[in-house]
Amino acid sequence: MRARGTLSDIPGIALPGARFDRNGPAIAAAPPPAVPVAAAPALPRLGLMPTLMLAAIFIVPVLMGEVGLSSPAKLVYPALFALAALVAAIRSPGTYLSLIVWSLVVTPGIRHVIDFHAGYSDSNPIMLAPYLGIVVASPFTVMFVLRGTRFGGVMLTLILAVCFGLGTALVTGAFMDPLMAAMRWLSPICFAGYVCAHAEHEQAMRTAIVRTMAVALPAAALYAIIQFVSIMPWDAYFMTASKMGSIGWPEPFLVRVFGTMNSPGSLAALLGTGTLFLLPRTRGLGWLTVLLAFGALFLTTQRAAMGAFVVALVYLIVTNRDPAMRANIIKLVIALALTITVTLSIPGAGKKLLGSFSSVSQLDKDDSAQQRLEQYNTFPRWLDELPLGRGLAWSTNGHYLEAGDHIAIDSGIIDILVSLGVPAGLFYLGALGILAFNGMSIVGRSQDSSARAEFAGALFGLSQLPFGGQQTAEHGILLYLMIGLFLVRAISSPSLPATVERAPNKPLDRLAAGRR
Repeated sequence: MRARGTLSDIPGIALPGARFDRNGPAIAAAPPPAVPVAAAPALPRLGLMPTLMLAAIFIVPVLMGEVGLSSPAKLVYPALFALAALVAAIRSPGTYLSLIVWSLVVTPGIRHVIDFHAGYSDSNPIMLAPYLGIVVASPFTVMFVLRGTRFGGVMLTLILAVCFGLGTALVTGAFMDPLMAAMRWLSPICFAGYVCAHAEHEQAMRTAIVRTMAVALPAAALYAIIQFVSIMPWDAYFMTASKMGSIGWPEPFLVRVFGTMNSPGSLAALLGTGTLFLLPRTRGLGWLTVLLAFGALFLTTQRAAMGAFVVALVYLIVTNRDPAMRANIIKLVIALALTITVTLSIPGAGKKLLGSFSSVSQLDKDDSAQQRLEQYNTFPRWLDELPLGRGLAWSTNGHYLEAGDHIAIDSGIIDILVSLGVPAGLFYLGALGILAFNGMSIVGRSQDSSARAEFAGALFGLSQLPFGGQQTAEHGILLYLMIGLFLVRAISSPSLPATVERAPNKPLDRLAAGRR
């Protein structure tokens, strides 16, 4: 019987060139059949035509740019995507989650191609697509919170804290920038809320993310590796036009790879989260995905991401008792060592990469480290001056720029406290901590190694908060996706761990087997 909450084996899903188990190691079926906890309603499956239509949403704007219709494409793409996301959110939660994740990967790449034809602009409507896709589905999160379901109150606290920061910004007279920032702050929370609101479709949603990551990860990684060796013209144009000096130069072996995304940090968030999420399900040639993903992660030279990946890996080593998962962790460590060795042996690459990472031992001479130190030295004064915060998007707010009080923020913790204020910021951090501690409890009661992999994916983002904003935009969407996936386990099975062996019950077993 295929139902959520049973103890039956869950077969893996077939993918070209790789094999991934949907829910980690299979659980041996006990001689009496298991009793289902709750049967999920059947989900409609997308046919060939709807799938082609979804693919067309990503392809059409690129074709429009090629034929000189770049300006209309900037509006057509986000509008079409929002419509498709709304339909998917209503009809197929798994498809909806997959669509949003794909949009994080593809949308910036579409923007690069369009800008290559039409000229670069700092604010491009194309980049609204993933956020609009979440906004149109936000009523599901609102209903989830209002129903008083488990974790609904914690998510409401997060939402109210962000709304307080929005109100503080609007009082200064700023309008558009705070609204855009609010969308980037609230979208990740609403995304997790959508997952929790569809607990009856837990397996379908998780399967959709497995399939998406299994394809998106090697595709994004391979593109990034090619970018490091031979950059595409639209990517080179983006690097020069955006004046982002921190991502290197558009020359072979001099790029801090960003793939189809807007920054090395965004790409690192995708690669690190996806690799950890797929780890329990990786088999056979699926390890090629891991090699590609970590190779690309290494080429981003995101030291915080690399350190966070090690933290998450240590967590998995310490907490996992599943032999199959431990074997996968050992294979992962070997794969990482092999990837680093091969990457450093590439002519032209080794010198640059070693130079980037060796600066960790000379932090007093590292500009990035000194800028972060300056932020931590300065932000107590800001909190003392305005304990109720400066509001969302304060760093672009003319009210503060005219006073000459501006510094680039590169810390999620500082950003939360300065933007939301001390009271609302502490509420936000406290609520995030409550979700994390609940996650530890959920995965601690579960024998499913994939639950620990989901928590490790969240830990990967949380442990980077002191060094970068992980709570907003694409970083936040990936972080809160992992949070939603382990929280929904407790919502769908409130009294049982994800995989347990129930005590024998002979009369019930005979009834389930159709015997008197």
